[in-house]
Amino acid sequence: MLRIVFASLLVGFRTKESSIIFGLLLLFGFTYVYSYRKINHNIFPVIFPIIMAFTNWGGALSIDSIMNRRTKIEPRGWPLTFFSFLLGWGYFTAGLPKLIGGWLDLSYSTTAGFMLRRYYSGADPLYLNEMFVKINNLYYF
Repeated sequence: MLRIVFASLLVGFRTKESSIIFGLLLLFGFTYVYSYRKINHNIFPVIFPIIMAFTNWGGALSIDSIMNRRTKIEPRGWPLTFFSFLLGWGYFTAGLPKLIGGWLDLSYSTTAGFMLRRYYSGADPLYLNEMFVKINNLYYF
């Protein structure tokens, strides 16, 4: 069903309804992952078709525009503004606890720690790991 709705959205057949149904099907498909409180950045592509349904996309170069040639569909910009606000708010709320909690402390060199741990643990070697371990300069990492 997801593929059928995506195909109708791709060609622009009943674009508004297809967008809403496609977004809801994606949301329903990810509910198992979301039930474990794993709502990460893939929520934005899931809600994107639902928000885009209200921009009147499908007003040009679609089956809807061919079928309704007499009525001109005006695009709306407020849903994209709302989506950009949601995107910014999502990244802000994800980054603020990391900044306050010390996870994003710039005095630590996490890259150097990753390289050294990988080198001395005997895990599969990275491509240039030996060269990076021999560099004794904190500003490189």
